[in-house]
Amino acid sequence: MSDYGTMVARIAADTRRADLTSSIGVHIKSAIQHFDPNVSFYNQEHASATITSQEYVALPTGYTSLREIEVSVAGNERYPLYPKNNEWFNKFAGSSHVGDPIFYNVTDYQLRLYPIPTQTSTLTMSYYRELTAVSATADTNKWFTIGELLIRSKATEYLYRYRVHDYVAADHFLLQAERENIQMQRRGILFSTEKIRSWM
Repeated sequence: MSDYGTMVARIAADTRRADLTSSIGVHIKSAIQHFDPNVSFYNQEHASATITSQEYVALPTGYTSLREIEVSVAGNERYPLYPKNNEWFNKFAGSSHVGDPIFYNVTDYQLRLYPIPTQTSTLTMSYYRELTAVSATADTNKWFTIGELLIRSKATEYLYRYRVHDYVAADHFLLQAERENIQMQRRGILFSTEKIRSWM
């Protein structure tokens, strides 16, 4: 399986409901939304050099939440940065506080550092990001490769439950989706990490 259109066609063929391709597409997207908040196979590791005296660093496109962040100052060994909330930053941060970064905060899709770096530093960030949304037949993302069986099973369940009203078939595909979800977690597939070396 490789893309949205292929999955629609496969479900239509398996269920013998080629007349319901529009509904199938809706249920594929619903299946993705069902699992999307709970999976982490779309983690990516990014590295970027901060600019000297720069308090704020732009976050990568598609960023949703941060797992951890480390910094290397002037090419030295990496060390972790520690989170602080907005209230702490508003109280203690400022242009007069400079040095090697120790703390960070995420605000308005920017990474805020404290103290403000005085040397060029390299940030290495592990974070959760959105997957590319699908609508055209050729659109794809990891749900259509790594998570193909999981999404196909859940979408077929939704089709039978909410459109065809065949609850026995719906329950069959619900159990199939649950089994695949457990297997993917056991195999660690949901936790693979891509590495990209620039986000600026």
